[in-house]
Amino acid sequence: MEDIMTRNHYFIPNKVKMYVDESGQERLYAEPQEQLIDTIITSFGQYTRDNTRKLSISGKRHLSIAEGKSGVFMGGTINYGYKNVDKKWTIDKGEAAIVKNVFEKYASGHPVKYIKTYLDSNGIKPRRSKLWSLGTLQTMLKNRVYVGEYVWLDKESGIKHPIVTPQIITHSLFNRVQKMLEKNMKHKGNNRRQYESLLGDFMMCSCGEKIGCIIRQTVNKKVYGCSSKNHQWKGKNVELCFNRRGMNMDLTDAFVVNQIKDVVGNSSILKDRFKKDVLSQKSIDSSQIDIESR
Repeated sequence: MEDIMTRNHYFIPNKVKMYVDESGQERLYAEPQEQLIDTIITSFGQYTRDNTRKLSISGKRHLSIAEGKSGVFMGGTINYGYKNVDKKWTIDKGEAAIVKNVFEKYASGHPVKYIKTYLDSNGIKPRRSKLWSLGTLQTMLKNRVYVGEYVWLDKESGIKHPIVTPQIITHSLFNRVQKMLEKNMKHKGNNRRQYESLLGDFMMCSCGEKIGCIIRQTVNKKVYGCSSKNHQWKGKNVELCFNRRGMNMDLTDAFVVNQIKDVVGNSSILKDRFKKDVLSQKSIDSSQIDIESR
């Protein structure tokens, strides 16, 4: 039997006829009795859904309190490095080894970009895609589940229930990584703020990505180049770009500035426009003077 929403938004607008019982009697949607039946069915369905959800949340709440210390799995997608065995957090040895490797490499000074390249080039894939993203790796490095601390949030009450998970990473290693992440976050974007470019926000590559500034002070490199490669590093899905050449930033800026000076200085159109603006302003000033003198 359909509910009110189905009747009002599908059956009636599309003139769908419905026949019930063995006799094949047609339902008459406009009849008060039929509308009452639909209302009862809809209300009962909503009650069933709400009651099921209440029982589910109540059961999870009790479960998190009673078995939280034993590593009970509360549902959803389990984190990389673990698997769900008999509704318990259980270490996946293969994935756990990769998690340890990621933490150790970052702690030894390797940036997240390097770790991503290392994993991708060695055929180590995440669960749901072919390549790792920088965001996924950064989230992994910040996640306390790997030191045995998971929190289940009761959305009804807003109370957080701690769940003890099998530990993959030691607290000392995790804390070292957090300090390095915090330090690197403070310096994030410093290079971009320190070296402003004249044209960095105005040029587009033929592939559709922006042409940004690439600055390496240690090797005295300052060029304009397509940012597609950098976006690929960050896990963004971009079009394949064949433009691998860069433009020297200082020479390009100087060329553009000189061209603008030449156009502004030698353009008869600009000169004429300037004269008109100046003369019109003078005529306005003269009229104003005449009015005030009266």
